[in-house]
Amino acid sequence: MNRHKIMDLNKYLSKTDFKLARECPTKLYYTRKKYPSEKNLDEYMEMLKEGGFIIGEIARIIHPNGVYIGLSEGVEKGIRRTKEELCKDKVTLFEAVFECNGLLAVVDILEKKGSDINLIEVKSKSYDSKKENQIIGQRGGILKQWQEYIEDVAYQKIVLQKSLPEFSIVAYMLLPDKAKKNHIQGLAGYFQLEKHSKGESNFYKVKFNGEADLILKNHFLTRVNVDEACDFLKAQLLPEALKFLDSLRPELKKIQNHLGKHCMDCEFISHDRSLSGYHQCWKELAEVKPHIFELYHGGSLKEKGRFLVDLLLSEGKASLFDIPLEAIKGKRGARQSIQIEYTRKNKEWINPAFKSQLLGFKYPLHFIDFETATSAVPYNKDMRPYEQAAFQWSCHTVNSPESEPVHNAWIARDSSFPSFKFAETLMKEISDQGTVFMWANHEQSALKIIRGQMLEYNYDQPDLLSWIDSMVSSEESEGRFVDLARLCLEHYFHPQMKGRISIKDVLPAVWNNNSYLWDNKFFRRYYKRDAQGNLLSPYDVLEDIEIGGVGKVIKGGTGAMQAYQEMI
Repeated sequence: MNRHKIMDLNKYLSKTDFKLARECPTKLYYTRKKYPSEKNLDEYMEMLKEGGFIIGEIARIIHPNGVYIGLSEGVEKGIRRTKEELCKDKVTLFEAVFECNGLLAVVDILEKKGSDINLIEVKSKSYDSKKENQIIGQRGGILKQWQEYIEDVAYQKIVLQKSLPEFSIVAYMLLPDKAKKNHIQGLAGYFQLEKHSKGESNFYKVKFNGEADLILKNHFLTRVNVDEACDFLKAQLLPEALKFLDSLRPELKKIQNHLGKHCMDCEFISHDRSLSGYHQCWKELAEVKPHIFELYHGGSLKEKGRFLVDLLLSEGKASLFDIPLEAIKGKRGARQSIQIEYTRKNKEWINPAFKSQLLGFKYPLHFIDFETATSAVPYNKDMRPYEQAAFQWSCHTVNSPESEPVHNAWIARDSSFPSFKFAETLMKEISDQGTVFMWANHEQSALKIIRGQMLEYNYDQPDLLSWIDSMVSSEESEGRFVDLARLCLEHYFHPQMKGRISIKDVLPAVWNNNSYLWDNKFFRRYYKRDAQGNLLSPYDVLEDIEIGGVGKVIKGGTGAMQAYQEMI
């Protein structure tokens, strides 16, 4: 799309604009000013996009003979072509373009027959057609997890109804259905994705290299009627849309939202203050250290019927130390009090009871980490959308207090369903001896899912099933797992962690402030400093691995999932 056509688009409030402004109207201003967004750097969001583009292509394949419109030739041309196609008695359109008084909608799939129109929004969000009341709750109202998706479709329906008042319009979503199985081995391999950039955002062009009939007969998408839910929101959304549109023309104006807990996850934050929306909204309050947003689960605290963060910010208070200690209570209160006290002291805190708890663990000690993947497009035949595939485990075993860790690992090396082999090799490695450590609950949850898959797919291995039962917690047993994140929460704090207990935050804090670790012969290889002499996090000194001839550094679960996808 050339510069003239982009300027053409800027005159309208698009669906994307509307969704963003519903999160926070000030974000619309920063987007139009092209401020950098951290969402454009989010690996996980990028991976979800890839799956979403494939789902979009599958949706078009199962609607054969559709006519593509789109915005590549500008808004006016898209509107004109859409009108021409709608003169036909029966037609299917992809990315049909509609506009009414500045409100713009581009519809994923539109079916027209006579005076009836089906508006179909394609999403990669999972849906289970076997369950009831997934979108509108039993007591009425849209369930929270579906709110933003319904708002998206409702906005489009508003624009279509204003553009086409003579038509009867029914709104649908087309979604991956977890109640259906994929019947095509290597399905994702039939789609070739080409990554393109537009500004700071990436998008993909998808090419399907298989037989369309294969998809038509075997797809796992389900059409869901969301018309009632859209009409439920119509009266609320139209005034909002018009307010957002007014901020765009005749010239761009900022709608300044109030400061509050919703700002915790603002993506418009940059080291360049002139391009940091967060700092422009917060001004001097953005520079307060330690900040109120750093409190462990601080966003959930309430006082006088309001969120405490919002109340303090309305009084111009943004320091962690502005939080009144009497407001801290409940099951998280002990941790919050420790954080405030030891941040004020700028000291590490270790619970005196920690040592005796550590001495109670039985050798060998097994420290494990799992990598699993889920995808809107199932990896294997007979898998469901978003069904787990466990493809790698890593285990460091310490056999006695004096011994060094021994490392073993397993990774899937072909495109077959990996989870059962994963569990069998792990059982052989860990057996039934010693204490097994995980960080948070992912490893235990992954094994529970594998247990369910064994029963569903009739994978007859009684010894494996019995071993998994001994590992995971249940009503009858606590299982063998010890959660290191829980131990950290109860026994350790350093101000550098702020309010977080992710391993990505705890490890650097421990590493930076316990120099005896740097000389340990097992850890010594992770000791490095940058050109300015700053100590690097162990994550920052990990070496490249080569995948498909390209060097990659795998630092987390998302990178591992992407590498697995590329590998298979």
